[in-house]
Amino acid sequence: MTAFSVQNVRPRTKAGYLLAQILTVLAALTIILPLFYVLIVSVSNQAEVNKNLLSFLNNPQFENYSRAWTQGKLLTYGYNTVVVCATTVILVLFSGSLFAYALKIYGSFKELNFLYYVILAGIFIPIQAIIMPLFSLLKTFKLLNNLFSLGLVYAGVNLPLSMMLFAGFYKTIPKDIIEAASIDGCGPLRTFLRIVLPLTKTIISTVTILSSLNVWRDIFIPMMLTTKVAKRTISYGLMSFVNEFSLDWTTMCAAMVISTLPIIVLFLVLQKYFIGGVVAGAVKG
Repeated sequence: MTAFSVQNVRPRTKAGYLLAQILTVLAALTIILPLFYVLIVSVSNQAEVNKNLLSFLNNPQFENYSRAWTQGKLLTYGYNTVVVCATTVILVLFSGSLFAYALKIYGSFKELNFLYYVILAGIFIPIQAIIMPLFSLLKTFKLLNNLFSLGLVYAGVNLPLSMMLFAGFYKTIPKDIIEAASIDGCGPLRTFLRIVLPLTKTIISTVTILSSLNVWRDIFIPMMLTTKVAKRTISYGLMSFVNEFSLDWTTMCAAMVISTLPIIVLFLVLQKYFIGGVVAGAVKG
């Protein structure tokens, strides 16, 4: 079999290949260029950047980062976001994986399947449509301005996707493995913890990244479900640079760089499992 090369491709196929490459490069540029722009503005002078975007080469303003850290109160908002993220991820992984496992073991029960599809329907319900009932419910139980309650709300928002990914992956696990564990004396919970859960590293990583990203970038839920500024997340900290008649672009861009670093680090740590988790949980399911 001869090796594949562009020269061996028919002209029409070659043109399509080149067009695909060009479109890929353009798509990459649309993502990368705004990131470079934010980095450049974050070390620029507010007055000079409007005249010359490359003015930072002569006089980089690294103090923008220290000003962004203090003015935006990023330490406080960052701590709140980490707590909400951790609460969300723990609840989503725990509830999503256990429910999907129950669906794997007891999938013959129609009631369980019906509940599964009811929860999945939550994907199509925007949070804006139920935010007022949520506010009233949290107020009734005195859970406003509570980081755990925010994590609980985000867990409910992210649960349908998490459960779908886990359920899709569990379908690829042969029942013989679970039956063999049962014959060896393992109960359902022990089988789940000892055999099934260790196989789901890719799904756990995928759900962790997606849930954390949804919490990190959202400002709507904290704005609506908290009345104390000190209990809001890092997205709200970026709004402190927006005044009624002005916008401090340089400091805001510095704050954006700082606020995105944790989620980028999380993705870099778990990226080798991320794509595999999406494919295993969605395509194979």
